[in-house]
Amino acid sequence: MYASIGTDVPVDGGWSFEPKYDGMRALAFLGPTGVRLMTRNGKDKAAQFPELVLALGRLERKLKLQHRAEFVIGGFTEPRGTRPFLGAILLGYFDAKERLRYVGHAGGGFNREALREMRERLHRLEQDRSPFVETPRANEHAHWVKPKMVVEVKFAEWTSDHRLRQPIFLGVRDDKNAKDVRLEAESVQRFAGDAANREKHKASSRTRGSLRSTSPKQARATAKSSRKRSSKVRPSTALIAQLDQIARAGGDGVLTFGSRKSLHVSSLDKVFFDESGITKGDVMRYYMRVAPVLLPLIDDRPLILKRYPNGIKGQSFFQQNAGISPTGVRVAEVTTEDGKSAQRIIGGDLLTLLYAVQLGMIAVHPWQSRLPSIEFADYSTIDLDPGEGVSFGRVVELAARIRDELEALELIAALKTSGSRGLHIVLPLPPRTSYAQSAALAEAIAARVTAKHPDLGTLERSIRRRPRGTIYVDAKQNARGKSVASAYSVRERAGAPVSAPLRWSDLRRTLRIDDFTIATMPRRLDSIGDLWGEVLKRRNAARTIDRALMNE
Repeated sequence: MYASIGTDVPVDGGWSFEPKYDGMRALAFLGPTGVRLMTRNGKDKAAQFPELVLALGRLERKLKLQHRAEFVIGGFTEPRGTRPFLGAILLGYFDAKERLRYVGHAGGGFNREALREMRERLHRLEQDRSPFVETPRANEHAHWVKPKMVVEVKFAEWTSDHRLRQPIFLGVRDDKNAKDVRLEAESVQRFAGDAANREKHKASSRTRGSLRSTSPKQARATAKSSRKRSSKVRPSTALIAQLDQIARAGGDGVLTFGSRKSLHVSSLDKVFFDESGITKGDVMRYYMRVAPVLLPLIDDRPLILKRYPNGIKGQSFFQQNAGISPTGVRVAEVTTEDGKSAQRIIGGDLLTLLYAVQLGMIAVHPWQSRLPSIEFADYSTIDLDPGEGVSFGRVVELAARIRDELEALELIAALKTSGSRGLHIVLPLPPRTSYAQSAALAEAIAARVTAKHPDLGTLERSIRRRPRGTIYVDAKQNARGKSVASAYSVRERAGAPVSAPLRWSDLRRTLRIDDFTIATMPRRLDSIGDLWGEVLKRRNAARTIDRALMNE
């Protein structure tokens, strides 16, 4: 029964009273872009309740889940180092069309005797062709087998690209028919594509993005620096609320960070993008929202600033030296190309990133190496740069051809839009890879692809000299001190596009660069998580790179 409004308080018996507290109902979501307080009509009220947002942001939730399932072995890899008999078993399940779908490889859970027995059994099942509907790329030489053996594994979770995370071999299931092994529904967690569990996957993907910065595998990472990095990627919704309050008060004020740090910001209403009306404050707000995934990518890297103090249609200029910067901005001494030392702004925390935007920086351009190992590149970049009149569909086609070459060479690579007109392909490198090796790898791949597909790609940099309709396969950015726009960086183009990480399966003719902007990227992160950090932590092996260079 609904209550109705009265004019007088009842005075006769049979009534009881209680105070009525007015308010609103909202659901709180904790994610990589911060805390959201969503009302029933879909409005985010986080900015109205900064104290609540701050309290929610401090909550730590841990839920360790173990999953067990049965899979079919479709192959195995050669061992590396001193490991005997085999490296890992390649696992899959049969889909509704009786096709074997790859889900990952398991190398843990074996003792020496189990490895010997598994190798003997699989040797009897060997065949020349891969049984998987899509042949997986293995870290070592792969042997293919008839898909007849069923094993049970335990694993932590499904990744966003439908792979097993941390699978461990438990035993062989000789009582199971391989053709009966399907993707099992789970009561705790379904696979990554299940809409019913998408929110949990968002959380796990976001945690992975931040863990990469707090637990890097590089030898330089000490426990102290790990703790320092973890503080840099906390959800920044409380800062967004501060920014919004400053913007409403005229656009001039002080952002307060933890550890008694602060940054003065001004002119938040200055328009950076005339066509869309996007302001300096909007760019700051975007970087606050993607900070948990962006900051680990630029941590300990010198930044090259291209400043647009009056927006993208005004004059711009480069700034390399740090100059006089406020307290709290990360600055370090770096040896430059001419052998001299200079103070450079160093990426990795939000205060420094926002200070760069305050100066007029829009795009984030980091070096391709980190301090203190600044002489060694940790990824190699190929930039697909179309000339005027070349459709983006042809860029997509060329990227697909490069993917084929990478698979043939057994190389791992990440894919993203440039945010301008092309695509970037980035290969993570093993530790202590020189810039010369990084450049040689990119150039070898570029040479192979352009030789096989001269109608699509060219090594000719000059637009006037390029064959008509071709795309410049630029492998020349892999040198000390050079940079390429980071993943998740805003670009200085109309509409504020973003350099967006992609799956290789996104390479379709319907792909459009202008689908990825500062307005759409936070929602994409909520939906699919951090694709970039997930790939870059899987470094290519030195021997695989050596083989690729020998095949040049």
